Amino acid sequence: MSHDKTKPKVNPLLSFIIGGMVGGIEISCTYPTEYLKTVMQLDKSKNSLGLVGLAKETFRNNGFFGFYRGYTAFLLFTIPKTSVRFAAFEYAT
Repeated sequence: MSHDKTKPKVNPLLSFIIGGMVGGIEISCTYPTEYLKTVMQLDKSKNSLGLVGLAKETFRNNGFFGFYRGYTAFLLFTIPKTSVRFAAFEYAT
């Protein structure tokens, strides 16, 4: 496989920043399902409700932001991870 040397390279710092932003957006969109999955795995009584039943219960008891409990810790670990991955991929290609 030949590499195209005429393709302009993106600044590594910019790749790092973009990767962190993309990771943050991705986690913000997918975290509610991750939260529900984790609750179902850890609490067998909630598991019997099913995904939709648990979502309804979470919304009824805690509102919309109840789906984002524990989000901050997950976000703080995801941003650096995706930053490094994105920048490393850009550097390698």
